[in-house]
Amino acid sequence: MTDTQHILKGEILENDKVIESGQLSIFTTEHGISARKYTDRMFCGNELHLSPFSPRMFWGTAVNEGFQIAMEGNKLGMYSNGPLGHPGDGEYEIYLILQASILGKYCKDGLEIHIKVKTGRGKDVCYFANQESAEKHEARSVTVKFHVPKEKLIAFLGFPDDSPIFWEMFNAAV
Repeated sequence: MTDTQHILKGEILENDKVIESGQLSIFTTEHGISARKYTDRMFCGNELHLSPFSPRMFWGTAVNEGFQIAMEGNKLGMYSNGPLGHPGDGEYEIYLILQASILGKYCKDGLEIHIKVKTGRGKDVCYFANQESAEKHEARSVTVKFHVPKEKLIAFLGFPDDSPIFWEMFNAAV
């Protein structure tokens, strides 16, 4: 499976408040996922990086039963906001992800995925100056919800072609 960017409809919530809605840029690898607001220009804003994650989590028995997993760790990924100020300065707010849950369920028009994470306290980081603050920002609860439409499922799952076996399972399940 190769690294793939998907432009999908969804939303990002921070502490239960919608901060992004509409097209999201979802970047998947065999080991992780990142999600942020889609833009065709330089990106500035909130972004979630989570690992482990694989689109193949949603294959096999997940087609019929859905998929749910909960994880805890000292660094499952990162939630960031930035760049802040002048983009070239590399200033960000950084939060390490300590808990994550992933839920995926098929429906007749595709796949709904919800990712919910809890972070530790955040800190300011300036990559250009190689500086970081103490953990001074309150921890966050972040939820990313997105929909993979039926016509994009094969690409999202990373299958090389239009798999008849998948479609048989999908049609029997929904």
